[in-house]
Amino acid sequence: MAESGTAAVGFHTPVYEDVDDGDTRPQSGDENLRLFGFAGPRAIDSNVLVAATCFEHDLGDVSDTTDKVRAALTAVATKAAAAGGVAGWIVAGAAVIAIGVSYLVDLIGADDQIGGTRQLSLNQAQADASTNGSNPFFFPALHFDGGDDDGIYDAYLKLRRT
Repeated sequence: MAESGTAAVGFHTPVYEDVDDGDTRPQSGDENLRLFGFAGPRAIDSNVLVAATCFEHDLGDVSDTTDKVRAALTAVATKAAAAGGVAGWIVAGAAVIAIGVSYLVDLIGADDQIGGTRQLSLNQAQADASTNGSNPFFFPALHFDGGDDDGIYDAYLKLRRT
């Protein structure tokens, strides 16, 4: 998608309020935010890059923040794809995402980013290998550490073969 100039896709969870140490949100199950294969299961035709950021919700509009991050990621991925093809955009995109999102967050200003941006890339062979042993497969936690005052959060991504 990056090579063809297709915009990145952006999602956000609901705003969670009154989260204390040891709490889980949602309290049971998962949010079921489908990050790939939006209409249903599909093969991964090219590498997928997932970037995640964690924000403290202060005054900002969650959808507006998501749209601005998505636009920044689209620009980064498109430039990286043009510079180095598929392998180039994965490497360059992952390296530049943290810088680009941090800069963007400074411009947004309404909500504070917690920790850095986390990313992972995945292709069909990796998806097959991961789900062969365990279906669904849970990736290691995406760990966001804002320190004691800003909280420490873990997010989990699930890969399911159907």
